[in-house]
Amino acid sequence: MFSYKPTTNEIHLTRGDTLTLEFQFEGDVPVGNDQLFFTVKKDPHSNACIIEKPAEMIAEDTARITLAVEDTAHLPFGKYWWDIRIFYADGEVVTPLSPALFFIEEVVGNDRKL
Repeated sequence: MFSYKPTTNEIHLTRGDTLTLEFQFEGDVPVGNDQLFFTVKKDPHSNACIIEKPAEMIAEDTARITLAVEDTAHLPFGKYWWDIRIFYADGEVVTPLSPALFFIEEVVGNDRKL
């Protein structure tokens, strides 16, 4: 299960599910050696990242972030925080979205290998 609330940028994801997010940018979009990262932390003030995934630019103004099963399968259920940061090659750093809630939700079914 996945849900996204655009008014608050809140994400809910069932533990162990895969997820692909696409973000469109306005203004200075990442190009060339610029890097964009999706980060999840237990506490937004912590230095410890629970998930840090690089984004792939799939169009001039669109980035894709993919979470695999193993990215969330080990996480305890509960509340986390996420954001996106752009690290431009010239040293500028931009956080285009304010940190938002990221919930890992419970799952009833057993894990299966198909």
